[in-house]
Amino acid sequence: MAKSKILKELANNEITIDVALSRLLIISRDIDNSELLLWANNELTGYKRKEELPEYRKVRSNLFAYSGINGSYQVKNQPLPIQWFSETTRASLNPINLYDSIAVVQEIADKKEITDTCRDLTYLAGEIEENTDDGFGGIQCFSIVQKIPQQIYKGIVSQVRTKLLNVFIELDKAYGNLDDLDINLDKKTPNEIAHINQQLITIIDNSIHIGDGNEISKSNIHSGGDDGKK
Repeated sequence: MAKSKILKELANNEITIDVALSRLLIISRDIDNSELLLWANNELTGYKRKEELPEYRKVRSNLFAYSGINGSYQVKNQPLPIQWFSETTRASLNPINLYDSIAVVQEIADKKEITDTCRDLTYLAGEIEENTDDGFGGIQCFSIVQKIPQQIYKGIVSQVRTKLLNVFIELDKAYGNLDDLDINLDKKTPNEIAHINQQLITIIDNSIHIGDGNEISKSNIHSGGDDGKK
């Protein structure tokens, strides 16, 4: 049997992830798969703070940079060793929860110029000054950022695309051609439909754990240049 057009288009990068997710929304309603519907909708619109977040959107980064005064020198966008943070603070800085829609994630991932996004940690300047005080004064930070490499966003895009491919493969195998986005359930028993739905839920892996509140909201994510500013 010929594969569904949407499957070929997604595999060949002929359609965007947004388009594939939008088509999945329609299909997931037809097969009454609320978990699949929720996942597709969240990826399209972005996750709310109180919603469960997939593990692939909980990222880690120990890349820190600061601008300020170190001794008699004014410095800009210099690496900041994680050891300058207290143990309690270190534990709170990861993971970082990325709630933005897949379109925003894709936009960052696709930037031709390699770009890091930055989480503003300037509120920790006092702690850094205290922890680096050698008796003659500590390092004064005017800005502190935690950098999230572009590669992390590429990884999220790759995971979502792979999950979509596997979902459409399973749907194509179970229900036949999906080109009309009209699923015929008449030839499936309720138990068969339930089993297929469970297979789809396993693919998207929606058994998610809430993080510890570290997050970058849509208003806080920005493209970081060399100095971590917009």
